[in-house]
Amino acid sequence: MGTLLIILSALGFSLNGVWTVLIREAGDLNVFMLTSLRLLFMGVISLLLLKLTGKNMKMDKGQFHDTLLFALFGNVLTLLLYSAATGYISVGLTCLLNFCYPLIVVAISYFLYQEKIGKYKIIASVLMIIGLLFTSGGGSLNLPGLLLGFGSAVSFAVYVLAMEHSRMSEVAGLQVTTIAGFSGCLVVGLLALATGNFTVRLSGKIWLYLLLASLTSNVAPMVCLSEGMKRNVSAAKVGFLCILEPACSLIWDRLIFKTILTPLALTGVVIIFASFFVTLKSDDRKEAGQTERNPV
Repeated sequence: MGTLLIILSALGFSLNGVWTVLIREAGDLNVFMLTSLRLLFMGVISLLLLKLTGKNMKMDKGQFHDTLLFALFGNVLTLLLYSAATGYISVGLTCLLNFCYPLIVVAISYFLYQEKIGKYKIIASVLMIIGLLFTSGGGSLNLPGLLLGFGSAVSFAVYVLAMEHSRMSEVAGLQVTTIAGFSGCLVVGLLALATGNFTVRLSGKIWLYLLLASLTSNVAPMVCLSEGMKRNVSAAKVGFLCILEPACSLIWDRLIFKTILTPLALTGVVIIFASFFVTLKSDDRKEAGQTERNPV
């Protein structure tokens, strides 16, 4: 069940690009407001779902501290670094750098937490790198862009590891998305004000798209990710399972926007799926021998 939830989270995250294109086609919305309003909807939707399910935001100080810290670090910082990188280098190259995060997760898990790296993870790592290189589309190299893109990978890797090793692992998924949504909205909204990019004069179509985007590519996948890891899927395995995201993004682009995929990109998609299936075969220590953790 944990693995299935992680796969569903990857499918949800892969819709991010689709909604970004649809929202920008519907009207001129800068990256600060796009991010801030999506986070606002994420917080509101999550809070409503908590109320409907009869749950609350009760948690101790340590749980709240870790959730707030890593939610901001994993959501806001990653998104801002990723968006900034695309201003210097191609989207494909930015995606390639961002999806180095599974390798960072594996490295930190090995050196800091003494998690074993089996042969399946090594094979999956090689396939993942080759697949991403094939789908990246190349582009000119630029040092600030490379640093920003790699920075987004580091920040999200820390977030994934925190979901396993910090007090945030004890917090229910909807509580995490509520805190991430409202705190992130506040931070990015203040950035929008500071840079003169704040506006709420938007069409009804954009508001609808923002609502649907927040529900399908923010709330749902983040809850699935959080709850999946509570079912003893390690951070390292999560990273490799989520490699489905860039491959599925290309498939969505083809189905929705009729984007033409080159033979090289199609080969990359196939290799990424091969990496995913190799990961499914990996003998994850935690899934094999431990019981599930119950969410708070």
